[in-house]
Amino acid sequence: MKKFVVKLLFLLPILVLFMGINYVEDPANIFHKGPYEMGIIKYLMEGKNVTNVTNYDERLLQKYYIENMKQCPSTIILGSSRVMQLGSGFFKNEHLMNNGVSGASIEDLLAIYNLYETKGCEIKKIRIGLDPYFLNDNNDQSRWRVLSAEYNNCLQKIGLEKYADRDKIIESKYSRYKELWSLSYFKNSLGYLIRGVDVHYRPTTDSLNKDFTKMVDGSIFYSEVSRNSSLEVVNGYAVQSINESPMYSMREFKQLSVKYKTIFTTFISYLQQKNIEVELFISPYHPIVYDYISKENSPYKIVFEAEKYFNAYAAERHITLIGTYNPYVYHFKDSSFYDGFHCKEGALKSIIDGNMNTEITKDSLSRK
Repeated sequence: MKKFVVKLLFLLPILVLFMGINYVEDPANIFHKGPYEMGIIKYLMEGKNVTNVTNYDERLLQKYYIENMKQCPSTIILGSSRVMQLGSGFFKNEHLMNNGVSGASIEDLLAIYNLYETKGCEIKKIRIGLDPYFLNDNNDQSRWRVLSAEYNNCLQKIGLEKYADRDKIIESKYSRYKELWSLSYFKNSLGYLIRGVDVHYRPTTDSLNKDFTKMVDGSIFYSEVSRNSSLEVVNGYAVQSINESPMYSMREFKQLSVKYKTIFTTFISYLQQKNIEVELFISPYHPIVYDYISKENSPYKIVFEAEKYFNAYAAERHITLIGTYNPYVYHFKDSSFYDGFHCKEGALKSIIDGNMNTEITKDSLSRK
């Protein structure tokens, strides 16, 4: 027993060092969630852009930003990362806020809008980016549960309480600390320590920076590495997208969800009843991804059914819908994309402006 205690005491400093490196480096911000997002918000509230933003909880940031903002926007943008680049440079003379979040789902749309309504903001216009997996019951998106209470509250307002999130599996606030003795997390943390990786955000007056940048209007600019990626790298990402099985959020996507169609249409009707102008937006796929979906034996042809549904609904409700999943409509080539799913700023600008010419430089959208 004595020998065991001696060995334990010998190993204790090593264990403490192991756990300390995981906690201090914290490459995924597991242990500093909350303060990290509030620190970003502090700079945004001061009118400063924030660069070198990494591994933050996007939903938590939306919640903090909306709750703390001093002046409400008149226009908001909701949707996935495929619309997160749309900022004030795209829409002149609008007091705009981009509230897009990565992997957004129908639940996110309701939850984030509800944050504004709860605050008492009178939103005049909402642009919504549409992804086909919004209508997939098996989209495997769960990040929205950070805003589960807001989602449920909005469902109650629109009369769809039956779809409320009643998941009883609530993760303990202490469960994250299991990563303190995670070997895989230690490898990442140690790598950050050895390489001297700077994971702390910084305020900036620029939009085009070396690192990923969050803008005051909520939109984003990708890092210098992403902006300067070769076509070989970009096309490699696109190929990687279609090689994933299933493709992103497309698991068992065999039919359009009755549940999500009901929530979506009821939500839009609710907005229109409040005299909020709704505009829908569809961002194209990279040609490699689109060609794959278009194949005769493709398991994802329901994407076209989803787009047809969105267009029919927009026409029925007299809603403007801009864009298409088809890149060839705008003569987009691989040079118009960052990867398989995300258009470059110039390409997005050409869609918004109704311009078939995509030769627009990213610098023309730089926002100070």
